[in-house]
Amino acid sequence: MTDFSMGSCQKCFYYNVTQSQCKKNAPVPEQGGTNRTNWPVTAKEDWCGEYRSRLPMEQRNSSSLINELRSLDDKKSKIATVLGKRLADK
Repeated sequence: MTDFSMGSCQKCFYYNVTQSQCKKNAPVPEQGGTNRTNWPVTAKEDWCGEYRSRLPMEQRNSSSLINELRSLDDKKSKIATVLGKRLADK
């Protein structure tokens, strides 16, 4: 069994613990034509690929930092691929 406790919502920078909401992205509009929006509600044990530690840089362990750097590399790679395709299409 895999332990995701190090990267769970409860320990994420973007997680609002009192309301169990993820604040990573903008809130989503409600259905039905209202002008209201809602933040995604998640369980504290949930996790995703966008985890960011709440701890200051000095207090993070090396595996947490390595995972965050890998996530950034993945994002940069995806952006470079999209930009490359767009430039090739011109």
